[in-house]
Amino acid sequence: NAFNDRPGFERITIVPARTNIPAPTFKGKATAAEIKTYVSASVVKPITDFWNNAFKKSQLTDAQTGKQFKATYAVVFIDVDKTVATPCGDPGGVSDDMTMAYCGNTVYLGVGMLLLLWNGGELEGHTYPGKGEGAVVYAVAHEIGHAMQAELGVPPYYHPNIVLHELEADCLAGVVLGGSNFGSSNDRQLMVFLQALDSAAFVADL
Repeated sequence: NAFNDRPGFERITIVPARTNIPAPTFKGKATAAEIKTYVSASVVKPITDFWNNAFKKSQLTDAQTGKQFKATYAVVFIDVDKTVATPCGDPGGVSDDMTMAYCGNTVYLGVGMLLLLWNGGELEGHTYPGKGEGAVVYAVAHEIGHAMQAELGVPPYYHPNIVLHELEADCLAGVVLGGSNFGSSNDRQLMVFLQALDSAAFVADL
């Protein structure tokens, strides 16, 4: 873990930071409008609050500037059947609605991919069954995990293998899931964790 090479970085994984992730207001399969509203208000914001709370409680500061770390990044949704110009896109700098990425201090969330994670469907010749809330929370937390790697000074080239960089973002997503309240129902908490694990395993197999 790259954080262990920097004194104090391990504190962000053990501070008692908590955040509340509200349950979605819709039932069953999600529409594009529903998934965007849910992710923006009920996933991105709580995860951002979690990291800011973690940085504050850990009293972790940038050794060069002396300033406290903050979860500062932009979030851009890529609508279904649309593309946007990004510095991390395919050749030509274009990313489509199946993109989930972080670059240029921006988290890009493809609505098509969010719908696939929630509802299920076909992806690169694989049938994805759809894992609902947990899959979406995990995926968003993973991309924001990349933003936190950048904030903490762990660029992709730090690792000898890009897979390690991705696994570290998975670790940070797990920190968020472990530090999140999913309401008073233990059943929902367990469901979200299991959905997230299933989704992570599926994506890793692609």
